[in-house]
Amino acid sequence: MRPSWISIIAFCVALVALAGFITLAFAYENLRRQMAGISSDMARLPSISASHEHSEARLAVIRSQLSRVEKPIIVMGDSIVESALLPPALCGHPIINAGVGGATIGFFTRYASLIEGDSNRALILLSVGINDAGSPHNFSGCRSAYTATLQSLRSPVEVVTVTPQGMRQLTFLQ
Repeated sequence: MRPSWISIIAFCVALVALAGFITLAFAYENLRRQMAGISSDMARLPSISASHEHSEARLAVIRSQLSRVEKPIIVMGDSIVESALLPPALCGHPIINAGVGGATIGFFTRYASLIEGDSNRALILLSVGINDAGSPHNFSGCRSAYTATLQSLRSPVEVVTVTPQGMRQLTFLQ
């Protein structure tokens, strides 16, 4: 007894459906594991405050991305960095966008070493200061926060600061 074309087609459709279901199940499980990893990263973060939920979530995402790469270039900064379209890699090193909207240098004084973590990084670019530049009375505090942040990092660091035209440059690091 020969199988009919209809039964062969039905069998093939069932086989494709089964393969699709298995693929979907693996994709779901992978997503569930990633979300569990992000949740556990967020649980380990020091509390910032209820008004900074974005910062907490952003830190968890940054740490999750760092856990997936080797020898990255980490670009730390504020919303300018967070919204920047950075290339995926530079000189063979993956780039991790560690920008956090609203961040000041004080934020990175508290959290730069947490972001840097145990990752085996090639370089850190620190591009923060625009949210501090508007306060002319806080020059010495900003300078000490920059110094503390730089001293907390174990990686080679390059400092890049962008300020609007007409604002004084943060030249105290020279």
